[in-house]
Amino acid sequence: MTTRALARALLAFAATGLLCGETVRLATWNVRNYNVCDRQVEGVFRKAYPKPESEKAALRAAIRRVNPDIIVFQEMGPRPVLEELRRD
Repeated sequence: MTTRALARALLAFAATGLLCGETVRLATWNVRNYNVCDRQVEGVFRKAYPKPESEKAALRAAIRRVNPDIIVFQEMGPRPVLEELRRD
């Protein structure tokens, strides 16, 4: 799905809820390289290293607090990484 098509679908979903008088909570989040990549971890450079578990746990807790109906991620890795976040 293209970015434009996704944006249209999200707007249609949100508009449907608003027209019915419901509140729709939309969140957009830069998850800062939620992927396996080269990164600095605790002052040490790591090649092909996953996002640290402490950062994943903080993100999951924040998502639970916000409790969005729709969430859009920036800097999210490929589908398997997204599925990992969904499972967690």
